[in-house]
Amino acid sequence: MKFSTSSLPLRTPRRPAGREDVPLLDLIRLRVSQIHGCQLGESHYRAKLELAGEATNRLDELDTWPVSGVYTAKERMALALAELLAQPSPGESTLLPRLLSHAREQLTRAELVRLVVAVEAIQDWEHREDLHA
Repeated sequence: MKFSTSSLPLRTPRRPAGREDVPLLDLIRLRVSQIHGCQLGESHYRAKLELAGEATNRLDELDTWPVSGVYTAKERMALALAELLAQPSPGESTLLPRLLSHAREQLTRAELVRLVVAVEAIQDWEHREDLHA
């Protein structure tokens, strides 16, 4: 049997056990950084995702994810929720309860908690950077 390395992936991303959502959270962090125009966050999370093996075309299309066909249903739900939470007053939105209801179909409770914490943390970090700029 002839063995060919061309059939093997160039890189297999390693993920810590039990943390399969780490790339998803970094995708969310990158999107929130884009929304807030935080170049430092954009550079950091893009580089982190590239090192994890994320496809360049998916990163390039992140700002147009609603019309892009490269994201899974779970990713699209997480991105929609992250964008809503990244708004100045997400609690005032009538969309939040409906979106959370649909999000529970795609994301586990633990994933939802990590997503909300990730969005809030990146926004807090970016706000602190603005204060020190």
